[in-house]
Amino acid sequence: MDTRRLRLLLELSRLGSMRAVADELYLTTSTVSQQLAVLAREAGTALLEPDGRRVRLTPAGRRLAEHAVTILAAVDAARLDLDPDAEPAGVLRVAGFATAVRRSLMPVAAEVAARQPRLRLLLHDVEQVFRRQALHPLHPLNRLRRTRRTPGAAPPGRPGVRSRPRSSRARPRP
Repeated sequence: MDTRRLRLLLELSRLGSMRAVADELYLTTSTVSQQLAVLAREAGTALLEPDGRRVRLTPAGRRLAEHAVTILAAVDAARLDLDPDAEPAGVLRVAGFATAVRRSLMPVAAEVAARQPRLRLLLHDVEQVFRRQALHPLHPLNRLRRTRRTPGAAPPGRPGVRSRPRSSRARPRP
């Protein structure tokens, strides 16, 4: 379905007559009528029914007009998001060490929030991230702590690995 045709249907539901839609969108009444007929064929159902000299939306036409509001809003939002001249929007994640974040990013964060209201700034302390990862049981550092690898041996879980429990690290006495 073409968004221009959906816009015509939405305007018809709002304004009530093809002539009003044609005047509003600087089209001819014939063009509006033809485009709505094409939309009805695309939808596979009647969208309009005669009402004297005018037309009115069928129940299917009203439902499609309601969907058109959402569809057209999503298309407009996508166009705005893709506009290279539009102001930035979304989430900006920045990670750094606490001292660098405090010294360099915190003074700028308030200014960024004031200048770019659609941009959300998330600051992360790298040391905390590393600590959280290091506490995870599957983290590589934790696997190394549990086993002692022989220099030149393959990594854990592969043939040729020789490991000893941590408690047997002491060297045998001669």
